Amino acid sequence: MDNNKLGNDIQILQSLKGQGAIKDVDWNIDGVDNWIIIYGAAKLPERRFSYSDFNLKLPIPADLYEPKGGGKYGYYGYLLIDSDLRVKVGNEWRPIARQFPDMNSKEAAKGWSFLCLYPHDVDEGTDIRALIPIVQEWIISS
Repeated sequence: MDNNKLGNDIQILQSLKGQGAIKDVDWNIDGVDNWIIIYGAAKLPERRFSYSDFNLKLPIPADLYEPKGGGKYGYYGYLLIDSDLRVKVGNEWRPIARQFPDMNSKEAAKGWSFLCLYPHDVDEGTDIRALIPIVQEWIISS
């Protein structure tokens, strides 16, 4: 894990919070259970989703921003969203496409669902700002 780039991601999120682009950010980096939570990561269309925005939990992979070969670097690959985030289809509230509430019982007990969406390895200059629109676009297209 490239700790400098991880620290940069946290600074970026703190800056986004200060600008009002996200609601809050929290993180834990203890070498055992490393993660970042972005509260209010992005807005969702009104009345179509059970929430007006979504929260995103990112377990921090051991190879974050480490070279993978071919000019690519490790990135956030395991994504968790609110377990009770739903999209309205007709008169029915349904889970987001590829949302699996029971895939990780430890995280499910904390209110998180696995989102089966794997961002690919990234170029050297990529930071956390690239991830939020990818997740937002996926949720909106559900």
